[in-house]
Amino acid sequence: KASEENASTATQYGSALALTHNGLFGKARELLNVLLTQSADNVHYVIALAELEVADKKDNKALTLLAENFKLNPHNHAITLLYAKTLILTKQVSAARDLLQTHLRRGNTNSAATYKLLSQALGKTNATVEAHEALAEYYLLSGNSAGAIEQLEFAAKFAGAQDAQAAQRIEARLEQLQPKKDKSNNG
Repeated sequence: KASEENASTATQYGSALALTHNGLFGKARELLNVLLTQSADNVHYVIALAELEVADKKDNKALTLLAENFKLNPHNHAITLLYAKTLILTKQVSAARDLLQTHLRRGNTNSAATYKLLSQALGKTNATVEAHEALAEYYLLSGNSAGAIEQLEFAAKFAGAQDAQAAQRIEARLEQLQPKKDKSNNG
């Protein structure tokens, strides 16, 4: 009997995703709310409902749902990224930046998606140098070291003489990424 319930739950969840994909938000919302009533802590249902609310242009509902669930699951990577993405979407970029920087400080540094969202948030808060640094980390984690170096070179140009500490940090990161060059002049 338990396997029948699981199959029914999976069918309902799949139906809700299909309904959302086809723009039938009301029916999908009903199914997801039933599923959440049965299993309120299921992150998959929360994410599906939040994504539905965003697709249905009900960003504030999505934000409320994600904020509540973030409080319950502050270390959940999927909730954190969707919450940050929704904050950016609703032009709450400073909150998104803070959320993502905290997420990284907690040790979630192996996610290219985190750095990509952080780059977007930083770019929208006019933190150009930091945005390029975050985008460099995104490229590096995506396997594009040439793109990472290029972004760090952009960051270095923006930092220039205005921010010696940032320029020094960027130069150190570039040295880590670029192949060691023979600096001696044996001519």
